Amino acid sequence: MKATSHFRMGASIWLAVGMMFMAAVHLWVLEIQAEEPLLLKEETTAVQVSPSPVIQALDRGFSDLFEAASPAVVIIEVERRLPEMDGYEALQQFLFGRQPGSQGPPTEDWDTGAQGSGMVIRPDGYILTNSHVLGDGGYYFARFQDGRRLRAKLVGRDEANDLAVLKVEGESMPFLEFADAAQIKVGQLACVIGAPYALEFSFTTGAISGINRNKLEIGRYGVNPLYEDYLQTDASINPGNSGGPLLNIHGEVMGMVTMIHGINTGLGFAIPSDILQWSSDQLILKGRVSRPWLGISIETLKRANDQKPASGVLVKTVIPDAPAFMADVRPDDIIVAVDGQPVATDRELQKAIFYKKVGQQVVLNVWREKEKVELLVTTSEMRTSRIKQAEVRDQELGRDRVDHRHGVTVVELNQELAKRLGLEDNNGGVVIMAVSPNSSADDARLHAGDLVTAVNGTPIENLADYRLQLEEASASGEITLQCRRNGELIELTLNPPTNSDE
Repeated sequence: MKATSHFRMGASIWLAVGMMFMAAVHLWVLEIQAEEPLLLKEETTAVQVSPSPVIQALDRGFSDLFEAASPAVVIIEVERRLPEMDGYEALQQFLFGRQPGSQGPPTEDWDTGAQGSGMVIRPDGYILTNSHVLGDGGYYFARFQDGRRLRAKLVGRDEANDLAVLKVEGESMPFLEFADAAQIKVGQLACVIGAPYALEFSFTTGAISGINRNKLEIGRYGVNPLYEDYLQTDASINPGNSGGPLLNIHGEVMGMVTMIHGINTGLGFAIPSDILQWSSDQLILKGRVSRPWLGISIETLKRANDQKPASGVLVKTVIPDAPAFMADVRPDDIIVAVDGQPVATDRELQKAIFYKKVGQQVVLNVWREKEKVELLVTTSEMRTSRIKQAEVRDQELGRDRVDHRHGVTVVELNQELAKRLGLEDNNGGVVIMAVSPNSSADDARLHAGDLVTAVNGTPIENLADYRLQLEEASASGEITLQCRRNGELIELTLNPPTNSDE
């Protein structure tokens, strides 16, 4: 029993040793196989594609386009002085060399960063970008693809269309030309060059997916454009592309990338080339943009019938003392043509006036109460919706019917004026015709066209009542005006200066 047991134990040891040897051999074979892959038993061929000449040409074309256009695209940087720190922030800065939560090296008193993109539009160094890219000001720099970083001077801004022009010193610089906006069609190829998410000189492609887009209401960094006529593209656009060019295959600027409808939605929008050229020319020439203006709010005629024309633009309100008011344009008028050219939508009317000159006479063909009327309007320079200058003609209205105190010009409401402004004269009151800039009325956000019906809670029927209540209220130092605006009742408070009259 003992011998047999000893023999079996010895056999088990040898069996274990044998198995370990075989495992070592197997690992050695695997190492050899890792170093020298097994040969395929049959010959195979890697996938090869022979692209058509069209695709090859497109491939080369995109590369050539980027190579040619990118030297005229710039990255816009803005340097701003950091706001003063409180005691805790100053201690953090002293102890750690940077503010809590910040990244990178300390910036001391200045903050520098890429804000967006831009494009050189003239060989002498004029650069076009979005106004919102520049923010509230600072020192501006344009960084080129070749590494140059040049100080840029602000030439002017067109806030209404979110445009700005910068100038860097240089000559014979690469620049981009504007495409003919009338030739831009849905479906044509489009390319974008810019700095999305600070990924500089990125190149994306797509197509023009829509034209003449307006009333988007998707946010414009606090800017409300006065005239909307955007190009829509599915070329990839992200934050940082703003101010960069939307190019056609010839390297011409079809538009300026301005906004997106959400991230990765395929909906990007660009200001078209005709507006870019029109605004930039004026900014370069005189540092500002002058726009012709009628002074009316409008909407496309929604429903035609026997009492109305088939199409046209409905006048909703007329701003007092505006060009349209002087030409006797009235609420509920339907404008059907400008200088004989039919207008069927509010956008068409805007565009027709947009390219007129300030001071130019324009003939409006109007449908009024089943009758056709021709009105001659002389455009004036565009102003805000609140008239900022008291231009009421005292000699026409009579000085006893006008009051100019506290920066607000009012006239007594009568039947004719009520009809011209679309107001009801049943209860009387006085109409604000103009608001002077930087006045108490301006600060109180009073608008031209407001109908004042009470002063400090006391109803007024005419100008005499207004003057009497105004004198009594002025003694208290605070004047509350009850007004009707667009059918709504509002109260606004005037705080006139105590030392001198405005």
